[in-house]
This record gives sequence, C-alpha cells and structure tokens, in this order.
Amino acid sequence: MNDNEAEQRREELIVRMGRAISQINGVYAKAEKLMGLNPYVSKVLYALLFGNGITQSEICDAYEMPKQTVNNIVKRLVEKGFAEVRCDEANRKSKPVVLTEDGYAFADHVLAPMLLFEKRVLSDMGEESYTKLIALLEEEAGAIERALAQGRLREDAAREVWVV
Repeated sequence: MNDNEAEQRREELIVRMGRAISQINGVYAKAEKLMGLNPYVSKVLYALLFGNGITQSEICDAYEMPKQTVNNIVKRLVEKGFAEVRCDEANRKSKPVVLTEDGYAFADHVLAPMLLFEKRVLSDMGEESYTKLIALLEEEAGAIERALAQGRLREDAAREVWVV
C-alpha cells in the first residue's frame, strides 16, 4: 500500500467512525423519544442512579453536558423531592447530589425501558464484544482528549489543507 492509499484508507476509517457515532447517537435519540425521555434528564438520572453521590460538575464532565442544563435539571429534581444536594464535610465546595427514596423510584421507573433496551443490545452483541467496544471507545476518547490538549487543531488543520 503506497502513501496515498494509506492516507485514503485512514480517511475512510475516520468517516466510518463519524458515521457510526452519529448513528449510535441517532438511535439513542429515537429510543429516548419513543420512551418519552428527555435525553438530558435521562443522562442526569443515569448519573444519579449509578453515581452514588456525584457532583453536578462530575455529571457535566462524564456526559459532556452544559453546566446550566445540569443545574436546571437538578433544581427541578430537588423541587419535586427526587434529589438532595448535600454538603461534603471534607470539602465544602463539593456538593454531591443524591436521589431520595422517591427519586430512586422515579429514576427506576423512568429509566427501566431504556435499561431493558440496553440489556437487549448487550445480549445481542455479547458481553465480550460489548466490553471490547467500550474499551476501544474509551481509548478513542482519550486520544481525542490528548489531541485537544495540544491546542493547535485549527492551525494544524489549516496547514494540512494548504499542504495537500
């Protein structure tokens, strides 16, 4: 394989990855819509259900969500008695959000169809394939974070466009 063919192959892989990620996001959006779930609310509920005292900042980082969106959802959950914001005695700035008993019941009820859907997907793919996929996606996310940390994406892209 010559350099041009190798470069073309890399570009094809990049396009396939972008399409696959978009397809997954689209299918999840369809599933959430069919189940009557707001995607942001479902992500916050997932985080609280499985996060065991996770902070709003941690939810934002884990799910790439805007801080104001997470804050608004948490406020609504607190107002409805589904969540509490606690003060961490060891770190006064850290305010973990926890579900109340009613909040656990609500989250379980709201997320049950989605969890069933995801368990079916896992079963269909098989645990080994699913585990490999997760590891590869985590590896890609890390590689993207490292590329972003270099902070020269715009300059590098402009140089590449004009070099070709």
